[in-house]
Parts: sequence; C-alpha cells; structure tokens
Amino acid sequence: MANLEEHLKRLERVRHLVLGVYAQMDLADFRRARALEYYDVTPEWVLYHLMQHDVGHCSELCSVSPENAASAIVRFSNVLSQLFSL
Repeated sequence: MANLEEHLKRLERVRHLVLGVYAQMDLADFRRARALEYYDVTPEWVLYHLMQHDVGHCSELCSVSPENAASAIVRFSNVLSQLFSL
C-alpha cells in the first residue's frame, strides 16, 4: 500500500504532465470539444473538474488532518498559479 509521500509524488508527476499538455494549447484548442463515447468534453471542462475534485480532497483533509490540509492547499494554489500563468 502506498504511503502519503508516494501519493503526493504521484500527484506531482500527474500535475506536471497536465501543465505540459495545457501549456501547448491556445484558447481555441482549450475550448474545442473532444468526442468521447457517451458525451463531448472540452479541456476547459476537464480542468474545472480536476480543480473541483482537488478542492474536495483538500476539504476532506481539513476535517481529518489540518496539518496535512495546509500543505495540500499550498500545493493546489501553486498549481493554479502555474496554470493561470500559461
């Protein structure tokens, strides 16, 4: 079973990959729908959904472990800063 540090490293790798993909998009591509099997989705919506998901986990951490929640919120803020500086 993975420990917290392994999960955080995995999240950091995934966030790095996401930033790399999104950094290559212009606004039109960011808003262009991609057809999936059952619905269409835009990268804009995917990013919104991922941020909403992260916020939910930050909230869970706050209720279980406030000391870990603070560092998770800082990491999340850093990711948002990177995304919006693209």
